[in-house]
Amino acid sequence: MKKTTTTRCNSLLEGWKEHAPDTKFGGVSLDQFQEVVEQWRKTQEQITKVRNEATRVIAKRQTHEQSLRSYLFSVTKAIMGDREHGRNSPILRGAGYKTTSDEKSGLTSKSDQAAVSSSN
Repeated sequence: MKKTTTTRCNSLLEGWKEHAPDTKFGGVSLDQFQEVVEQWRKTQEQITKVRNEATRVIAKRQTHEQSLRSYLFSVTKAIMGDREHGRNSPILRGAGYKTTSDEKSGLTSKSDQAAVSSSN
């Protein structure tokens, strides 16, 4: 089993405190080493908090994206069904959809052209 940094630090601190609390190793006292370990732990705690916050925000974004996709679908279908705009709407073309006149003219989108080129 691989020891984590936390496990190694705790083991070293316990042994150092028990067997040689007043001895310096590599010019480092027990108190100095404990301070470095404490700074590291605080940073680890900050990372954990940031990751948890990121997870929460990502979940929130996913919830909003589901709602947005529903709106995108509804609005797109409404534009297509609108008497004034309909399937030939420049709004749809601008959003990347093929309009009825594009389909009749044989116009293809860039993604269609890339798919054809890569399959050759």
